[in-house]
Amino acid sequence: MVLAATIGPVVAPPPASAALVTSGMGKMFYWLGGDNCVGVPEPAFSDWTVAADVTTWSCEGNQRQKWNWHNGNQLRALNNLCLGMVNAALATARVRTVACAALPGRQWTMEGHPGGGHWYSVRNNAGTKLCLEARQGTGLTIVPWVAPCANIPAQRFYLDRHNPFRYVALGDSFSAGNGAGNYLDTKCYNSWDNYANKLDDAFAEQQRVPPFTWPFGPSCSGAQIGLGNLVPWAPGGGGYFNPQHTESGYTRVAQSGFLNQALDIPSGGYGAAFNGAETSVVTITVGGNDLGFAGLLYDCTIFDCLVINGQNTEQVINAALPILEGRLFAVYLDIGRKAPNARIRVPNYPLPVTTTDPLRCRAGMFDNEAQMLARVQAGLNRTIATAVTRAQAILGSERIRVVDIATPFRTHTACAADPWTTGSTSWDTKEWYHVNARGHLEMARLIRNTL
Repeated sequence: MVLAATIGPVVAPPPASAALVTSGMGKMFYWLGGDNCVGVPEPAFSDWTVAADVTTWSCEGNQRQKWNWHNGNQLRALNNLCLGMVNAALATARVRTVACAALPGRQWTMEGHPGGGHWYSVRNNAGTKLCLEARQGTGLTIVPWVAPCANIPAQRFYLDRHNPFRYVALGDSFSAGNGAGNYLDTKCYNSWDNYANKLDDAFAEQQRVPPFTWPFGPSCSGAQIGLGNLVPWAPGGGGYFNPQHTESGYTRVAQSGFLNQALDIPSGGYGAAFNGAETSVVTITVGGNDLGFAGLLYDCTIFDCLVINGQNTEQVINAALPILEGRLFAVYLDIGRKAPNARIRVPNYPLPVTTTDPLRCRAGMFDNEAQMLARVQAGLNRTIATAVTRAQAILGSERIRVVDIATPFRTHTACAADPWTTGSTSWDTKEWYHVNARGHLEMARLIRNTL
C-alpha cells in the first residue's frame, strides 16, 4: 500500500552533504540507503501501537515514517508515541515505538554527520552515546537499531520536506458513511468511520496538514448528479450541481463548490476559501441515487421490486444507463477543471447482497430480486467505468481512475465471516445494504493503493 510520488514525492538520492535542518511539520526522516524511510509496521490502518518494532519502508508509502521534534529532542509521531529503545541499559538494542516520556532511550539529539546528513543519537543508562543505525534483517527487511556511533552510512540520515496537500471527499451515502455508525449527523449520515476519514487519517499521519481539509467533504446521503428524470422512482431535486436536500430539510452547497470557491456559513460552507489548484486528491461516489438505488433496495426488502409502477424495473434502469453515463462524464470533467492538479478516484459500488446470504441478512428479499440487483449493480459499475474511460481521454489515465470496490467485497457481504457490508437488520432503514465501518477501512486501503 503506497501513495504515489505526486502526493508528496521523496527526492532521492539524498544530497552528498547536508546542513543541519530543523525538523517540523511536513518533514520526515529517511535513511541514506536509497528510498528507505524509518517507519513502523501497520498492525492497523490508522491506530498506533506502543512497542511496535521500527523498520524501514519505501519513502513513498508508509505514513508511519513521519517523525517530528517535540520539546527540543524527542522524535515524536502521532498519538503520543516516540522513537525509543527496547532496553535503554544496553549498548546496542532494537528500536521500537514507546509512549513519549523524558526517559533514557527516548530522547534524541540531531547533529551533523561527518559524511553528510545527520546522526540521531541517544544515551543509554550508562551514559554511552548511541546512534540510530539501519541493519540488514531477514530477506530484504532493514531494521533500525541503536549502536555505538561510528562513521558509517547506516547511521547517516536526512530530512525531506513535503508539499502542501488537500483532500476533498465528494459523493453519496457510500462516501458519507451510512452503515458505518459513529455519525457526525443523521441528516447526511457523515460518519467518523467512513473511508474518507480513514484516508484523511493517513494523510495527516504523513504530516500532510493542509490549510483546509474536510474529510467528509460535502458527501451526503441521497446525493445525486441532480438533473432528474432518469427513473420514475428516483427522488427529485438536489444533487451534485444543485443544492442537496434531505427529507429533514438539511441543505449543502453544490458539491463541486467545495473544490474551488469561497464558501460561507449560510450557504452550508465553513467560511473557508478553496483554491482548486491546491486540491491534491478528490474521491467521489455518485450515480446510484440517480437510479433510485436506495429506494429500490428498500422495495426489494419490503415489497416486490421486480416491477415498479407497472414497469419492469431492470428494463427501466438499463434504458437510463446511457444517459447516466453522459452525466457522470460531465461530473468527472467538472471536477477535473475545478481541481486541475488533483488525482480523482472513483470507487464503484459493492454488491449489497447475494443469493448465498442467509435470509436473516436479506430478510424479505427473494433470490430473483437479489439476482436482479446484482445485474443492476454490474450495469451501474460498467457505466461508471465507461464514463471514467471517456474522462481519461481528456484528463489522463493517471489523473482519474476507477477503484474496484465490488470485486473484493463479493466475499464479504452481510453474513460472511468477515462482513464489510450491512444487511437489513438495523432499525434504521438508511443503514440497510451499505458499507460498515470494517468495509470503509478496506475501501480506504483500496483507494490508497491507487494513489
